[in-house]
Amino acid sequence: MEWYRYSEKTGEYLHPVSLNKDPLNPGKYYPLENAVPDEPLPEKEGFKSVWSNGLWVYKEDHRGKTAYNKTDKSKLEIKELGSIPDTHTDQQPEEFDEWNDTKSGWIRNKKKEREHLYAVERAWAMQELVISRDCLLIDFPISKEGQAAILDYRAKLRNPQREEHPKYPDKSWRPQWPEGVKRPAT
Repeated sequence: MEWYRYSEKTGEYLHPVSLNKDPLNPGKYYPLENAVPDEPLPEKEGFKSVWSNGLWVYKEDHRGKTAYNKTDKSKLEIKELGSIPDTHTDQQPEEFDEWNDTKSGWIRNKKKEREHLYAVERAWAMQELVISRDCLLIDFPISKEGQAAILDYRAKLRNPQREEHPKYPDKSWRPQWPEGVKRPAT
């Protein structure tokens, strides 16, 4: 006689088992713990058949997957049977995404993304200003034309011509180091 074993901890179906006959009671079998005669539900993608309150039910199975907190985007490795907590989603966010309950999905926060890009470009420009400052020192080997080119380069760094670069702050606005001027060691 075949019964169906389930996990004592999770209730999920494990495998079929054969019952041993009771030699003292013909036609009777030894009962097994965590096994039932009822056949489990058919396999279903993303679910496990679970013995619960005297019957087989489907329970979501996300084990081994990652869920993301809708507030802070922190990762949660799913280790137990059941649905993903309401505070999490299986949708992976990108850097500037924020959770939108109405759309049940991540929405890019373009303002935060743009602020970040501005900060990156300002930091790059400041670094270039520091490097190019050395070209203006009295003992730096540079021609008058080279000095003029460096002054022009520094002016562009301080005040990017946004009308010439409508996609600012993308990297396309970055002025090129003046040709023929040696870049100081950093």
